[in-house]
Amino acid sequence: MFRYILFDLDGTLTDPKVGITKSVQYALEDAGIYEADLDKLEPFIGPPLADSFALFYGMDEEQVKRAVKKYRERFTVTGIFENEIIEGVPELLARLKAAGCVLSIASSKPTEMVERILEHFDIAQYFDCVVGSELDGRRSKKEEVVEEALRRLMPEHYEKSDVAMVGDRKFDIEGAKAFGLTAVGVRFGYAQEGELEKAGADFIAGTVAELEEFLMGRIYNVRRTGLKKVLCYIYDQMADFEVSLLLHRLRNTGKMEIISISETCDSLTAQSGLTYIPQKRIVDVTDMSEVSALIIPGGPINNEQNAVCELACKLLNDGRLVAAICFAPQFLGRAGILENYRYTKSCSAEKIAALGCDDPFNWENYVEKRVVTDKNLITAQGYAFVDFAKAVCDYLKIFENSRQEYEQIDRIKES
Repeated sequence: MFRYILFDLDGTLTDPKVGITKSVQYALEDAGIYEADLDKLEPFIGPPLADSFALFYGMDEEQVKRAVKKYRERFTVTGIFENEIIEGVPELLARLKAAGCVLSIASSKPTEMVERILEHFDIAQYFDCVVGSELDGRRSKKEEVVEEALRRLMPEHYEKSDVAMVGDRKFDIEGAKAFGLTAVGVRFGYAQEGELEKAGADFIAGTVAELEEFLMGRIYNVRRTGLKKVLCYIYDQMADFEVSLLLHRLRNTGKMEIISISETCDSLTAQSGLTYIPQKRIVDVTDMSEVSALIIPGGPINNEQNAVCELACKLLNDGRLVAAICFAPQFLGRAGILENYRYTKSCSAEKIAALGCDDPFNWENYVEKRVVTDKNLITAQGYAFVDFAKAVCDYLKIFENSRQEYEQIDRIKES
């Protein structure tokens, strides 16, 4: 049984379609956009409101601000109660609470509105913590909401295996994955077909009853159970030291099989001076049913091998993890992957130009951070190899609890 459970609200505990879509419709009409079919506005259910107006209707910052204002003008008075609680949810919450579970709301909806909805449906008493966004737009990303819920709810050291995040959209799964929590999807919400699988949900419940069975520990069928193989792409002059810690933890703590792959099985020399012989050629990697991740170390910026680019695309599209450090995101850039993911890396545009290489990077999605996790892609700057190892291990749930994670990863940074 999970000791701590974070719940999304819209599409997970309640069905807010009428209130949300009619309020979106109202805001769009103010902008001169007329949409009679409320079904076409369903994608607004789940993600941050401002992001949706910008994404789906190409609004600029000022237009988004006005649209959000008009939306709330209707929603706070009328739309908030054009809502239905999903059948079986009150009973589910009551039984979880009676069993000793600690429950929290983690929603991108403003906290003030979340609290009104919980009170309206008489389920507020089941939650120890309610975390939403702020009316001014702060804390609207699901990762930020989950982080705040964990800060308020959890003791300093806790077992990650005790914590689940439940939601109906990919944003909920991504929020859970960002902190190494068990990501539980529900099919009775508003996810598109295949959305939860692609985001990497550990378990997907088709009904409220099935959700209860899983949360109570009567079902153990985590989606990624059995995916115990990790591919590591190796090549001449790779920076092998950037992935040594990670591969050691995956093999010795996670009990995963590490398979080295390359274009050929010829020996190659890494920057450390060590010689490696790949176990498999990339073209021979045909059965990926048990593969959980592809790891790519950094290396020369002018590496233009294409086989690994195709493999990375295939794994990402199947919801598997791809993790690249230092210059390794160059392969992802050449594959067009960075058009759809936020990422970080080492090496500036100036250095690339000085080397006389083609620039493979989409700079619009570049983020100046040590490590960036976006859906099922993890990238890191070269000097952040410890943080990189931690992010990948968290994503794959290698550590049983936060104490083990501290001993095997965090302590290294303190030494």
